[in-house]
Amino acid sequence: MACGIIPWGFLATGTSVGRGALTDNAGLLTKVYFPRFVLPTSTILALSSTFLTELAALALFMGLAGGGPRVLLRLPVLIPIVILNTAFVLGVSLVLSIGMVYFGDIQHIWGIFLQLWLYASGIVLPLAYVQQAQDKYHFPFVMIFQLNPGYQFVEAYRNVLYDFAVPPLSRWLVMLAWTVVAMGIGALVFRKFSAQIVEEL
Repeated sequence: MACGIIPWGFLATGTSVGRGALTDNAGLLTKVYFPRFVLPTSTILALSSTFLTELAALALFMGLAGGGPRVLLRLPVLIPIVILNTAFVLGVSLVLSIGMVYFGDIQHIWGIFLQLWLYASGIVLPLAYVQQAQDKYHFPFVMIFQLNPGYQFVEAYRNVLYDFAVPPLSRWLVMLAWTVVAMGIGALVFRKFSAQIVEEL
């Protein structure tokens, strides 16, 4: 559970805090000019440093619980996973931060969405239960789970910290694809609307 909850906490907290990076600093934005992307970027990078500390503590616990040297051998694999995860969270946050400027209700909608996303990310419900539901209702629940970026990132951390293994290539590709999409859309949306945010604030 810890190997799933801690990574999920970074994703949920990062997008929630990054969402308000512009509106929470409205006074600063209206007084001083600086590149607007600095606010969501610095927010996410600060959270990622805290997240690395939590991962280190979790890795130490897993090592003492029986992982031993296997955990140490797999720790370098966490670096690219954290980089991809941070970039994904930043991309989502860029879109949400712009959305908050124009539509304040996004904070409530996003909170509800995070609750649904939690259950769809394999933290509470293991994939075996999802497979059973798919067999019963003949609906592609497993495919939806596997396309979910939250599920893929959480499982990547579990691969390293719980299974003491390198995530499979398919997981790397899905995480990379979602990161590229999130950063691409985030950069485009932020570039298009960031010049007008002071007037909207």
